[in-house]
Amino acid sequence: MLDTGFQIDRYTIDTLLGEGGMAMVYRVRHNSLGTYHALKVLTATSESVKQRMVQEGQVQATLTHPNIVQVRDVFIVHNAPALLMEYIDGPPLD
Repeated sequence: MLDTGFQIDRYTIDTLLGEGGMAMVYRVRHNSLGTYHALKVLTATSESVKQRMVQEGQVQATLTHPNIVQVRDVFIVHNAPALLMEYIDGPPLD
C-alpha cells in the first residue's frame, strides 16, 4: 500500500480509491498542474501478470472511446508496473 503524500515522478498519492485481487487504484495529483488522475498499481508478483499489465496499458493507450478509460503513462512503483489513467469522478459501480 502506498501512503498519502508519497511521490511518484510528477504525481503525489492523494487517496486510495479501491483494491482488488491483483491491483490497488489510487487518486493522484499532478504536482505542477493540480489535475487528478488514477494510478493502478499491480500487487500480484507473477512476472507473466506484470508483463500482461504492461501490454494492457500499451493497448489501452491506443484506444480513444468515451466508454474506455484512457491510459496516459506507465510507471514502475516498488518493482511493480503501474498505469496512470484518466480519473473519472463518480459513484462506485458496485
